Amino acid sequence: MTKTCAYCGKSKPLTEYYTVSNTSDGYESYCKICRKNHIKTKEQLIGYLGMNDTYFEEPKWQEIYDKVLTRQRKKYIKGRFVPDNFEQLIEEAAVVQYLKLYRNKSTPYHRTDNRFTITDDMIKRWGSGLEPDAYQYMEDVYIQLITSYKSDTPVQRMIYEDVAKTKYEAEKARREGNLQLYEKLIKIVSALLSDANIKPVQENASDSENVSTWGLQIKMIEESEPIPEPRDEFKDVDGIEKYITKWFVEPFAKIFGIDSLQNYESQDEIEDDVVGDE
Repeated sequence: MTKTCAYCGKSKPLTEYYTVSNTSDGYESYCKICRKNHIKTKEQLIGYLGMNDTYFEEPKWQEIYDKVLTRQRKKYIKGRFVPDNFEQLIEEAAVVQYLKLYRNKSTPYHRTDNRFTITDDMIKRWGSGLEPDAYQYMEDVYIQLITSYKSDTPVQRMIYEDVAKTKYEAEKARREGNLQLYEKLIKIVSALLSDANIKPVQENASDSENVSTWGLQIKMIEESEPIPEPRDEFKDVDGIEKYITKWFVEPFAKIFGIDSLQNYESQDEIEDDVVGDE
């Protein structure tokens, strides 16, 4: 499933959003990348919280701001250097801390909703204290592996667990723009799949330029920004479907004695009718 980011307008997988318990769909309105890059000031924070049906707590903000200010003052006084954008840095750091508080308050541990439930088995398999998104991503990869390939032995299942963990870390690196780390982790995934006697898709980077191959870049785009279903006004934008129906489908339907294809729900019904006429 996908969701359209309220900031960039791109349709992205649900794993690209933080989960919360106080919105209609259970996900924040901004994707993780836009949330990180475009919420820098107090005003932007207030607007963003409003989009997610959450009120802004002024006393809590002031408390966080004062703590950040005190900590950073000590840091810069010790170094005897205060940058020109000191106040901006303090505000941005306070925004980050407030958003962390908002996340922890909105998504309590052991969260259960109509999409995903964190079970004791998952905590045993992946460890405790992770975000719900992490559990869901790794669990999806793990289930896909054990249902598609042999998983009879503990060693095989352990390798699949390592694959899921490494793929999650690779996905985090990709979202953060760390392509070098992403490619390194993908190679580890390939090695783990080879250990499990599963032939992986070859994903090699250019050693000379340290960039991903064209195929890998396309795959990254398809996974991070899947193409959504077209809206009604774009389904037959060039009119080719209407043209084919008018000049090919309907004439052939008349030739074979089928007055209207709309009267039949399946090819079997068409064949039964034609055979019956004979």
